[in-house]
Amino acid sequence: MNLTNMIKAKIREAMRTHFLRRFPEVPATRAELRALERGREAMRRGDYVTYEQLIGALDAPDRKSLRRNECREEVRNESTPMSG
Repeated sequence: MNLTNMIKAKIREAMRTHFLRRFPEVPATRAELRALERGREAMRRGDYVTYEQLIGALDAPDRKSLRRNECREEVRNESTPMSG
């Protein structure tokens, strides 16, 4: 391991130690684990919006009246392929 990698490893360990002292690890509850699985299933089904789509929907003039499902539908209807 070269010096740069050793320094990076030390920094990572210091950050991990500092973070865990301030925010101790807490096991997820059953409800949280179920919510994570529902989210993963939704992702597999393609039931999500991209950040760009979300921002576009939030910029809509009538955004105050949009609810979650309405936002999804609006985003899907307005979505266009992204250019790279």
